[in-house]
Amino acid sequence: MLVVLVVVLTVAAVLLISLVSKLRSATAFGEFRDGINDLRVVPRRLAAHAAVAAVAGELVTLGLVLVPATTVPGLFVAGTLFAVFAGVLSRAVIRGAGTSCHCFGATKDVVSARHVARTALLALLAYGAGALSWVAHRSYPPTDVPTAVIAVAVAGVLVVAVVYLDAVMWLFGSSAR
Repeated sequence: MLVVLVVVLTVAAVLLISLVSKLRSATAFGEFRDGINDLRVVPRRLAAHAAVAAVAGELVTLGLVLVPATTVPGLFVAGTLFAVFAGVLSRAVIRGAGTSCHCFGATKDVVSARHVARTALLALLAYGAGALSWVAHRSYPPTDVPTAVIAVAVAGVLVVAVVYLDAVMWLFGSSAR
């Protein structure tokens, strides 16, 4: 199940990079918390709680996705987490929040429809892989070396595209940097 393995690796890497960007220092977490406040999707007094909840959700989801026995429910949890994040970003875009999404650390790029689309696509990928695994009655199994190499390579490209979306868009002339 190459597709499932690619999605599991992609989701796990995206969650890991997101967590590291938020937890690498007290300053980084503070910027994330302030970013939630700047997005204007929760009252100021709840920004710290929302930041902790987001990090806890990412951490639990990462654990579920990585453990073979819980990969299938973990993919559904990941899909739900990404759907919630897409909803939050969508609300921020509609409200005209002029700040970064802080998904992978503080950036200068203002949250926009492309961030909503990226996060919604991650949700769809996670739900799709979860459904495929459930229907096939298997989690991502140990696989042969060539399949694993292909899965890692494809997931690597997807992770770079997800994490560096704004830079990729700028590279192709679709972002005002």
